[in-house]
Amino acid sequence: MNIELKRIYEAPEHTEGILLVGMQRFPTIEQEWRDNENSNSCIPTGTYRVEPFTRPNGDQVWILSNPAHDVYQYKEDIPKGHDGRYLILIHKGNTVDDCVGCILPGIGIGIINDKRAVTNSGAAIKRIQAMLRDEIHELTIRGI
Repeated sequence: MNIELKRIYEAPEHTEGILLVGMQRFPTIEQEWRDNENSNSCIPTGTYRVEPFTRPNGDQVWILSNPAHDVYQYKEDIPKGHDGRYLILIHKGNTVDDCVGCILPGIGIGIINDKRAVTNSGAAIKRIQAMLRDEIHELTIRGI
């Protein structure tokens, strides 16, 4: 299944988008764009491989990769002498405080602790898991 993330709003402290999975739409929150090689930031627009991934805490999430965009699954995958990002995930969370360069989907959008947030992220992850199952997919991220 192809998945698409359409970014719709960039602010100094976060980026908002809509994640399209099948016929369902999920609002997203990411960190703001920082034009650099490997700092905490939303990842560049482009196409990424999306694979199931189990976090150390047991959460079932998805990991993104595309070496052409300097995004790797693990730190050890980055070529020697090269900069890149790694462990970029789609996982549950509500505000940019809950991620380091990852994509957080929700059911709604709102404010939590005076910060823009997605709401009901756990429910969104469960819906996405039911659609993506344990298969490999492709995600296209489009800018504003």
